[in-house]
Amino acid sequence: ALEFLNKNNSRLILNMPTGTGKTRTCMELVCAFLSENPTKSVVWLADKVELIDQACLEFHDTWEYLGDRKVPIQRWVKSNPIADEGGSEFICATFGTLLSRGEGLKKINIGLVVVDEAHMAVAEKWREKMENTVIQLRNSTRVIGLTATPMRTASGESEKLVDWFQNNRLVIREQGNSNLIDWLETNEYLSLANVDTVTAEVEMELTAAERKKLNEADGDFSKAFLKKLASKVKFNSVIVNKLEYLLREDPGRRILYFGTTVQQSKMVMCWLRMKGYSAFHIDGGTDKTIRKSGIEAFREGRLQVLCNYGVLTTGFDAPKTDVVVIARPTSSGVTYHQMVGRGLRGPKLGGTKQCLIIDVDFNLQNHGIKRRQLYSYYRDLWSESDD
Repeated sequence: ALEFLNKNNSRLILNMPTGTGKTRTCMELVCAFLSENPTKSVVWLADKVELIDQACLEFHDTWEYLGDRKVPIQRWVKSNPIADEGGSEFICATFGTLLSRGEGLKKINIGLVVVDEAHMAVAEKWREKMENTVIQLRNSTRVIGLTATPMRTASGESEKLVDWFQNNRLVIREQGNSNLIDWLETNEYLSLANVDTVTAEVEMELTAAERKKLNEADGDFSKAFLKKLASKVKFNSVIVNKLEYLLREDPGRRILYFGTTVQQSKMVMCWLRMKGYSAFHIDGGTDKTIRKSGIEAFREGRLQVLCNYGVLTTGFDAPKTDVVVIARPTSSGVTYHQMVGRGLRGPKLGGTKQCLIIDVDFNLQNHGIKRRQLYSYYRDLWSESDD
């Protein structure tokens, strides 16, 4: 990747499936760039604080082994200031902070920008600010987009993404003519995914407004619809019965649960605890310290089930996850892909040989079919014909 960028002075997407250690792989490129360019800095951009924290930690650990000098780490979120120390730096910034205080980056000698979740790069509210602050013509700034999903769902947006990265998508070519997912599974970089569906005998109807929203570009199920679904006793009964079956069958399982709503995820956690199982819940409002301790307990195997709503689709690394239960309906290929990918870290990357992916279905026209199509899309995304 660096050889390509140095030769072409350009941008590219580093395109790797979820579960294959994208952040760690890209961090080795960052360290190589800093070693080759001792006067330049690197900026790592992401949309969530969790991703920023993950990047800072990965850089610290990787640079400790590969670095040849001291490189300050700046975590630029919320009110944290950027201090130009006059030398090479590793700077992590959220898109939101870039938007509000990005002018402070202009005085820093930036040689490389990494855009985590690269499909965010062409979002109108970020792109202009990024091009006017961190991508500096005077420094011939290179750009690496890091993503497992090199697409956008809005009409024409995927084409904009391709154009912005100058049609440069770096993929793993060793697989020859085979599907990349198949190659990664065979070589134990990805877990073998066993996909199962449990069906709740629950009928749901969409209102006219909900149907309209679902059919829009980037549309998804509304929070009101999810709340209605989460209130259905039969739907929840199917979920808790399946979880109990999985834990009785193998108490050592590490199950990651994606809840329908915040309250429903909390309810599942409470039910599991009443049954004597170890479970924890986190969501966007969970205290940072509490969230960290819960995730760490899950990683270390002290927690059987980690329940969440809306926070563990990205920036979450628990390689030994061997079951993913998805009770959150979505029509977004990106969101579904990210949820599935939380359990796909293979043995060669510290993960498991197999992972069970369980979808919780319900009676809504085309919903079950669409969910299956999303998983097929996850695999088809990597076919050679799509390159």
